[in-house]
Amino acid sequence: MARVYSSTSVSTTLQGALGAGVTTMVVASGTGSALVQGSGFVNGDIFTIAIDPDTQTEEICYVTARSGDTFTITRARGGSSDVAHANGATVKHVLASPD
Repeated sequence: MARVYSSTSVSTTLQGALGAGVTTMVVASGTGSALVQGSGFVNGDIFTIAIDPDTQTEEICYVTARSGDTFTITRARGGSSDVAHANGATVKHVLASPD
């Protein structure tokens, strides 16, 4: 397991709401590869994202697996809280202190 980063990752949005406690998220159709591009991400790595960045509901998550536009995530990292996010919420790659 490696922490991977990207300088070319492209932000996307949630496709469907993400309830608190849910550990699988789906991003807008066809954007899954753009989110992790340039990172060399393979399943089992850790790729850090923010959902709803720069808002009161910002949540830091670790992506640990990907299948197309569907991601397995570990919620509430970096001191953030596991909260619900609306359909269309922004998802972007960020750098955060490991916890």
